Amino acid sequence: MNPLNYLAAAALSLAVIVPSQLHAQSFEEGSKAINLGVGIGGYSRYAVGYNRVGVSPTFLAAMDIGFKKAGPGIIGIGGVVGLKASRSSSIYGDYHSTHLVVGVRGTYHWNEWHGREDLDIYGGVMFGMNIRLSERYEYGNSTTNTLVNNYPIYDVFVGARYMFANILGVYAEVGPGVTLVNSGLTLMF
Repeated sequence: MNPLNYLAAAALSLAVIVPSQLHAQSFEEGSKAINLGVGIGGYSRYAVGYNRVGVSPTFLAAMDIGFKKAGPGIIGIGGVVGLKASRSSSIYGDYHSTHLVVGVRGTYHWNEWHGREDLDIYGGVMFGMNIRLSERYEYGNSTTNTLVNNYPIYDVFVGARYMFANILGVYAEVGPGVTLVNSGLTLMF
C-alpha cells in the first residue's frame, strides 16, 4: 500500500474516533506533539555533471516536547526522521540514491500574542545527518553500489499547527533544510 494511503487511512480513523466536541489545546510546558507529513525540496546531493530526473517526496515524522516556559513562549525539544529517494542521469549513466535524515530540533512556540488555543505558531532549528542508505550508479550494463557521502545538515524553519480537536490537527512548516515545504497531521498529547 502507498504510504500516502496509510496516512489518509490513519487520518480518517482518528477523525472517526476522536469526538468532535473536544476543544483544541495550545502547546504548553509538558505538551507532546507528533507531526506526520510529506514534504518537497530540501537536502539531496547529486553527482557532479548529473541532471535531476526525479526526486520522491520526503516522508517525515517529527516530535516536539514542551520543555520550559521562556518569556512569552515555550521552548520545545525533539527530533525528526525523514526518508527521500532521488534519481539523476547523464550521458554516462543513471544515478539512484535513498536518503535517511535523522536530527534533533529545538523550537520556540509563541502563542500568547494571538490568544487562540487552537493555533500554535513556532520557529526552530534542526541539526542532524543525511545518511545515504543506498547509492547506485548504472553505466550501460554495469552497476556500482556505494555507500558514501553522509554529511551533517541543519535547518531553520517556521511552522504552524491548527488543532481542530483535542489531540488531532494539521501542520505546515517552511525552511531551506530537510524540505522546503512540508505538511500533514499533528497528534498532540
